[in-house]
This record gives sequence, C-alpha cells and structure tokens, in this order.
Amino acid sequence: MLYLSGMRLAALEPYFQQRLKNALPDYANVGNPIDCSFSMTPEQVKNLIEIGVESNDVQNFIVVIQGEILGSFVDVMKSIDYKDKPVLAVVACKEFMIGDVVKMEQAGIPVYSTAEMAAEVLGQMYAYGVRRQNAIADSIARHITKDDFSVDDNPVRLRLINPRDIGLWTDFVNGCSEKSLWLRFLSPFSATPERAQRFCNVNPEEEIAVVAEMKTGDSHKFLGIARLIKNKRREGEVEYAIIVSDPWQHKSLGIALSEQCIELARKEGYKTIRAETLQENYAMIRIFRRCDFAFEGKDENMVSMALNLT
Repeated sequence: MLYLSGMRLAALEPYFQQRLKNALPDYANVGNPIDCSFSMTPEQVKNLIEIGVESNDVQNFIVVIQGEILGSFVDVMKSIDYKDKPVLAVVACKEFMIGDVVKMEQAGIPVYSTAEMAAEVLGQMYAYGVRRQNAIADSIARHITKDDFSVDDNPVRLRLINPRDIGLWTDFVNGCSEKSLWLRFLSPFSATPERAQRFCNVNPEEEIAVVAEMKTGDSHKFLGIARLIKNKRREGEVEYAIIVSDPWQHKSLGIALSEQCIELARKEGYKTIRAETLQENYAMIRIFRRCDFAFEGKDENMVSMALNLT
C-alpha cells in the first residue's frame, strides 16, 4: 500500500541501523519494518521512534500495537518529540478497546484497524504535501532570473534543485576537493545515496537550494550550489551556505548565486540572512563582504556575518 501510494519504506543509514540493533534483542529484525516480537514495550518503541526521528530518510511512522496493552502506550507515545513527523497507530479490532483508542487519539495519534488503512492515509497526506511543495517551489522559481550568463564563454543558468538532480549533485560533490567540502560542511563529506536524497529532495517551506548549471551539448553540470535554510528558532531568519566546485572558483559564480539567494530571501519576506564560515575561508568572506554582510562575531576559528534585509 505504501508503494501504491507513491511512498516507500525508509532505508535507515548504517549509523541508525547499528543503533536499532543495539536497542533490540538479538533475535529481532532490524530491517524495516522493525519487528519487536513479543518483547515490545512502550519504552522500547519510544527509543526506536526517537532513533527514526533523527534520520533524514524517515518522514513518518506507523506503529502496530497489541490491543490488550494499548493503554500502557498512551502516555509514553504522547511524550515523544516527533519533530513534526506524522505518527499513526494500528490496533486490530480496535472497537473492543475503544476507551484506550480514544485516549490515544486525544493524545494526537490517530488509530486505524489495519496497517493498510494507515498507509493509505499517509499516502493521501503525502500526495497533498507534494502538491503543496510543488506550488511553493513554482512560486519561488518565478523570482529566479531567467537570463543565462557566461563563465569562460560557457552558458550558465540559475535554477532550483529538484529530486531528479541526484546524479548531477553526486557528480558535483565528487568533483569538489576535500578542502572545498571541508570549508562548506566543516567535516569530511562524501556523496552517499542518503545525502543525495537529503540535499536534492528539498522542502521549499524550510529550505531553498539554487544551483548554477552549465549545459554543454546534451550534458548538464553543476558548478555551484547555494542554500537558504529557515531558522526555526528565530522568526524571519535564514541561514546561508554556498559551495562552488574548484575549477569554477574565483569566476564570480559565488557572487551571482549569493545575489540571487538574497533576492529570493527578500521576496519570501525574510528579515535577516546569517552565515558562518571558517576564518580561513577567505573567498567566502570576500563574497559576504561584497554582498554587504556585516561582521557579527568570532568564536575560535568561526566567523559569523549577517545581512539585514529590512
């Protein structure tokens, strides 16, 4: 039913798979769906869900609970921070324990009689979310300049990244030096399938990713990627980050991407753009200064800068 609804079972990253293995008995299945067998307890389910919440590939949860013990799950499941990821419960013959079902639903977790019904509901939610995100992305894309420009006599255009760009994104990351990746991500970074999904399948309500794309014949290539990430803790603020592949640095691409992102942030009604980079990232600091970012502070080897849009 998940696949018929356009979804799939999440494939947890190896780190999370190991954490699941540590949280389950040796005989339990750590594949998805996770089978807790007869040892399933509220605290165990809470632990498993909290692991899944941290995974970028997990977007929602279906929890199948034995009806006779449903009541013991209500308070624990209510206490979990799902970070806005939907959770649905499944209880066979739920009509026979309707009191506990009502308590679970009052806690904000809907209860269905079969996993197929829960999956179908999630499918409808997913389809609505896709339509909504597409509409928002289309609205944002209308504010991106339609004019191509040249870099070393090569035509380049700016556009939003999309889920079909996984191959281009992977090639781009693989084409960047370890130093450039370190300066951007502040840690060793490689193009894993999980990261490709995360960086290409962008929720436009939370993040805007603009790419500089070059076309040569029938082939396409990313030269740089810039991102505006909504700060959920500070209303009206976005965080800014950018990376340009090594052969195309010092050719004004960083300026073009930054100016476009600043204009998009202004159109989306943001008041402040904040950025952090290593003190040794001189090229990035020059771009920030060129775009009128103001120095805000320094913490060890990190420099903080901000641009007021009001």
